[in-house]
This record gives sequence, C-alpha cells and structure tokens, in this order.
Amino acid sequence: MKLWVFVPLILFVFISWGNIRSVQTQTLDQLSSILKQFNTTQKLALLIDILSKQPVLFDKLEHLFLGAIPLISEMGHIKPQIYQHMLPWILDNLPYALKSKLVLNVTHDIVDEINHVNITGLDPSNGSVFMDGFIERLDLLHTGMRAVDKILEPIFISNGLNPKYFDFTIPKAIAFLEKFLKDYGVEVLGTMIKEINSVNTSEIANNDTRALEIKFWKQFSLLHLGGSVLQAVLTPVEEHLPQPQTGPLRDQCYSDVMTFLNNLFQGSKWAVEMFDAAGKPPTGTLTGNLHFIGSYDQCLGITPNFTGAGDLRTTATKYCRATFDIPDNLMASIKALIGDVNTFGVPITLTWGLCLPASCQEGDVSELFKLGFLKTLNLTPSVECSRSFGIEDKGTIIIIVILGAIVLVCLMATLFHVYRFSDDEEDEELTTFTLPLPKAYERKKDNPDIDETNFSTEKRNSHVTRNGHLTTMDNENDSMDSLVSDEKYKGFMEKLTKAFSLYQNIPDVMSFDQPKDSIQCVYGIRFFSLAWIVLGNSFLYAALSLTKAPVTGNLLEGVGLLKNFAFQAVYTAPFAIDSFFVIRSSVLGGFMVCLLLIASVVATAIKEKKYTGDILSMMSDGGDYWNNVFITPWCRVGAYCIGILLGFLFDNCDFKKKVKIHKDLSLLAWLAALGVFITLTYSPYTKNREGGYTWTPIQSEVYEAMSHVVWALALSWVIFACATEHGGIVNWFLSWRGFLPLSRLSYVVYLIHPVIMVAFVYNKKVLVYMNSFEMVYMFLGHLITSYVIGVLFAVGIELPFVRLLQVFKSRGCISKVGT
Repeated sequence: MKLWVFVPLILFVFISWGNIRSVQTQTLDQLSSILKQFNTTQKLALLIDILSKQPVLFDKLEHLFLGAIPLISEMGHIKPQIYQHMLPWILDNLPYALKSKLVLNVTHDIVDEINHVNITGLDPSNGSVFMDGFIERLDLLHTGMRAVDKILEPIFISNGLNPKYFDFTIPKAIAFLEKFLKDYGVEVLGTMIKEINSVNTSEIANNDTRALEIKFWKQFSLLHLGGSVLQAVLTPVEEHLPQPQTGPLRDQCYSDVMTFLNNLFQGSKWAVEMFDAAGKPPTGTLTGNLHFIGSYDQCLGITPNFTGAGDLRTTATKYCRATFDIPDNLMASIKALIGDVNTFGVPITLTWGLCLPASCQEGDVSELFKLGFLKTLNLTPSVECSRSFGIEDKGTIIIIVILGAIVLVCLMATLFHVYRFSDDEEDEELTTFTLPLPKAYERKKDNPDIDETNFSTEKRNSHVTRNGHLTTMDNENDSMDSLVSDEKYKGFMEKLTKAFSLYQNIPDVMSFDQPKDSIQCVYGIRFFSLAWIVLGNSFLYAALSLTKAPVTGNLLEGVGLLKNFAFQAVYTAPFAIDSFFVIRSSVLGGFMVCLLLIASVVATAIKEKKYTGDILSMMSDGGDYWNNVFITPWCRVGAYCIGILLGFLFDNCDFKKKVKIHKDLSLLAWLAALGVFITLTYSPYTKNREGGYTWTPIQSEVYEAMSHVVWALALSWVIFACATEHGGIVNWFLSWRGFLPLSRLSYVVYLIHPVIMVAFVYNKKVLVYMNSFEMVYMFLGHLITSYVIGVLFAVGIELPFVRLLQVFKSRGCISKVGT
C-alpha cells in the first residue's frame, strides 16, 4: 500500500472537522467509540457518502492530490526495508502527536492569532481575494515566533531549566529575535546573498562540483559575512543607539563612541584593534570566572588617528572596567549548577574590560549602557577607568620629595663617612692614647658631653693642627678649651653622619653579632611567624577584593581550597601575630598582668558573641569582626600578658646555671605544646570542610577567647625550653645565626608587606588564578620582595632616625624640647 493513498483520508479528517463538530448530539468521545465499531467497508462508505455530498471538497482533494504527485513520487523511492516500517510507525504515532499538549498549545496560539486578525473590509464572497487579504494582515512572523516559544518551553524545561525562569528569559530572547528579523530580515538576507554571489569561481567548470565546492569555501569568509551583516544592520549606529536629549552623557564621548562603532562595522583597522583589546567571554565561568578583562596594554597602545569624515575628536584610547551585579534570578540558576558556595561576602559580579575613546569618563560609560535597546536590559554598571598619575598630583609630589631627600641625605652621608671619618677610625684603631687633661676636664661627669678623650697622634703636642693649619696656643687652658670644643663638634657631626650612612647601617642590619645573654631561638620564631603571616595574607589579598571588581579569576574554586585539611594552616595564620606579642620590648606587676589577662579573655568572649566572625568575614559583615574583635588591643593583649609573665620568669631565674627538668616532664610538655599547636590550627576544619557543621555561638566564643592565650602559653614553653637547654634539635634549628638579620627586619617587613601585596595585585594586567602551586610561588615572591624593600627602609629610614634620636638625646636636645 502506498503512502499517498492515506493522504486524502488524513486531509479529510482535518478539512471535514467542521462537519464533525456540527453534530450537536454527540460528544467527541462518543464519535470515537462509534467510529471504532465500523468496519473498513462501513468507513469507506461513510467517506464516499460525505465526499459525494461535498463536490467542492472532492475537487479540492483531487487538486491537492495532483499537486502532491511529485512529492508522493519521491516518497516512493525510500528503501523498502525502511518504508515498510516507517508508514505504520507514522500512522500509529500521529494520533498521539496530534493529541499532545505541545500541539494543542501551538494550535491554541495559532488560532488565537488568526482570530485577532482584523477582517474588516475583506470581501467574503470571493474566497481567493479574501484569503489574500487575510494573509497580508496576518503577522506570520509573530505567529511563528509564538509557536517557537511553545515548542522551546518543554525542551528547555526537560533539560533542567527552572520553569519559573522560563517566562522572563526565553520569551524575551524570542521577542528580540522577532524584532530583529522584522526590522532587518530583508537587509540580512540581501547581504548574505550578495556575499555568496561575490565569490568568484568562474575558472571552475560548473560540472566539476567538487572543485567548485573547494574553491567556494576557500574564498568565502564567514567572519567577513558576519561583519557585512553587522555593517548592513547597524550602520549608522546612531539610529539604533540615539543620544538622549538630556542626561549626563557628554556629547564628545557619545560622538567618539559612535564613530568608533561605525568604523568597527566598516572594518577600519584601528577600530578592529580597539574591539580586539576589549574583553571576551572566557572559559571557567562555573569556577567564578565571569570577568571579560581584555588587554590593558593593547588598548592604551592604539592610536586611532586617521583622515576622513569620521575623525575622532581625540587620538587616544582609554581602558575602562565595567562591573555588573548579577541578578538574583540568574545567580539562583548559577548556584543550581555549582551549588551554594560561600564567598565570604565577596560579590560574584561580571566585569567587562572596554577599550574606548579617551574622551569618555566613568560617568559616560555607565550612560552608554542606557542607550536605545540596551536600556531594556536594565544594566547599571560601576565603572573604573585607567588614570595617569603624573607629577601634578600633590600626594605624588610630596612622596617623591620626601623619598628623594632621604636618598640624597643617605648618599651624601655615606660619601662623607667613607672619605672623612673612615681614615680617623683606622688611625684610632692603629694608635690611640689619652691626652692629659686639666682637673676641670679630668672627669667625664664634669662634662657629660665628652664621650671619650682618646685622640690621634696628630694632637699629641700643645700645637694642634686645625683645618690644615698649625695653630699655637697661648696657654694650656685655652688650648684644652678649644680642643674639647672641636672634639665635641666633630663627635656630633660624626654621629650625625653615621646615622644616615649606608656604609654604617647596612653592616649593622646584616650583622650576625648577637647580644650577650640573648635567647637565640627567638630569632627563628620571629622569622617563621612573619613568614606565616605573609603566607596567609598572600591568599587573603588574592581572594578578598578592596573593590566590587574581584581580582581572582576562579573565586569559587579558590574558596574551595578552604575545605582542604592542609589549608587550615594558612587559614589560621593570624596566630603568628600572637607569637609576635609573646616575644616582645616590658615590666609590669604580676598581679596587674594577671588581671589584664583575665579581662582580655572576658572582653574577647563578649565581643565575639556580639560580632561573630573570622578573618574571612570582613566583607560579609561589613568589617564588624575585623574592627571590633580582630584588631582591637583588648582582644589581643592576652598573648602580650603571657609574654610579660615569661619575662618575669626569666628575670627571676639564673639561666647561667642549667635549669633541671625531668626528661619525662619535658617530653610531656613538648607533646602538650605540639598538641595545642595542631589543635588550634586544624580545629576550623570541622566547619570548613565539605559537609562540615556550623559552630555554635558558644564554640565560637570559647575558641576566639581562649585560642590566643593557649597559643601563647604553648609558644612560651618552646622559648623557655630552648633557653634552658631543653630544646634539643628545635633549639638548634631556631637558633641558627642566619635567622638573626631576618629577625631584625621582621617588624619593618610586617608593616610594609600588605602595601606590597596590594600594589602587586592591583597592578596586574590579568586576574590572579588561585591554586596551591601559584599561591605558594606568589607567597615566596611577596616574602622576598618584602625583605628586599624592608632592607631599604631599615637602612634608609628606621635605623637613621633611631640613631638620630639617640644623638639628640645624648646632647640633651630632647629633654630641652620637653621642658
């Protein structure tokens, strides 16, 4: 049986549906049951009866059949193996398809569109004329798009789209496509045909289809076709993005941007370079990489100066970064895919690097997203544009002058020290003697400004060389008065010079000399505490941004590091600050220290109860924990008190004699200290790990209040054991002489390393990628760079001003100022 035999039957069902519905006494279910009772002969008789009574319908079916003969003929060429199964399958499933909800919904919308067509004025007596007019008034594009909307809905929902998000996502996209096709469909089609016809294949014979195909695709460019389509659709851009009559968008910026876009769609080289420098969607969006950065250097290196009617008013470019808040509904969809990840207050935003004419300012860029059809997207980004900080900036001038003056003073002092005082130092080392003085100058206490009375051989006689000339003294007293005055002046100038001399300060900073009776293990503890702080801050400054635009390209993946057990040692790096407090500069009454310690524990518990948080919550809580708990002195003084009590212990014990502690007791104390370190470091893993539990308020309060004190106690045992020769290999390692200069620089490095990290992160032209290897490499870079710059600050600022203070103090200048 051929397929075309059933075509009249199928068409009959659709066309005669009106006659079937005219049977008022029967329902559709009753009609179905009646038809099922008919045999084939009865059904054919019914069909013949209906067709005999509808000659017009019979003529239409005949006409349709004749027109469908070519199609039926082609269908007859299907392989018999396939054809014999295809036809029954179609006939079996066609009724179910016609009764499906999808077909009913599409049919409902099509019927609704048909019923809303205005047929006023159409002549119903002439069917052909009536239908021609009806088709002209029926919006086929809109009808088709409504059908597409209904077809896409079950497809998207079956693939995981939340049904409540469908109505404000897909229909809007379809509406945009409908408007685009309605406005520009003819232009797009014409441009595509023109581009296809422009391919020259005249040298290829028409019957050589393979060579013709190869030649066509070699010359045809989809990229060029896309550019031509955009040029045809969007040029001139001003028609699609009209400038508002009023508003903050400045005329110069608008004009330059429109010139840039028009030249872009026309393929101008400089405009394409600007577009190429702008950000494009990257990979890794599910790990938080929603930042289309682009190329900062490439953008600023473009010079769009060209001749023609479309000249820009400026010949420079500007890189701007627009940051968009992700809508809550879209954020909910993202979290449905990646899970509900805690970003500790760091907003998940989308950033777009733009390369724009230099005439545009930050406020102009925000207004550009409100032009034309862009306004319907409701985008209001926060924008930051590249700025040039020249010497006209007052703050820059002040810093340059201060640093320049310090460098100049240090260089001059170094040269003066080397060429003026180094020879005197050598002479004093070779031969020095004490010049006999009158009784008035015999005792130092009679003239406290004289530190020493050792002079070189040049001052052996009463005839003293001054300024290269031989001067004869009239009497001994005048000679000695002048001599002492000269030596006092020379000593003051020498100390003043050496205070800023790099020749003096660099050896002092890098010296391995240790103070007598010092606790040597402290040097290693101080260095490793600082390194631990730098390690923790390396991760912290890479994850937590100071602005709305994050600096890491895989924020969600980076936050996931917190779930690792080993990472807890980075998370608890703030304990290193307590280590610094333990090993610090005081002497207070033991009773008062104990009261202060108790008060610190109580205050910390109270503050933690009110401002619950941790080091990573500074973004999510608006800085409450950071400002009220983490950096407050009353929550930190507990570790300092432990250090003071340790100092009391050292003052009251004679460490020249070995303190005897039983080995078992010493081992027990070491195990307890180690247990404390491990417990405090890795306890947060219970809440940070995958599937961890949230700490109760009491747990958080106890941990915050007691952890600093317990840490300080454990560290105090390490120092005490090392100082009393119970440290073993630990003392041997921590007391290595190489830690001494590193320890000496720890305070200045502690102060400057955050500045270095911020400068590094915010001067990067690419985002930070957070993984263990890259972050450790960054940590080592931060640590080494901080120490290098720390040496410069120490020898150029810290040591000079400390020595300058001592010089003025020795001459009584400070006390005089104070009085």
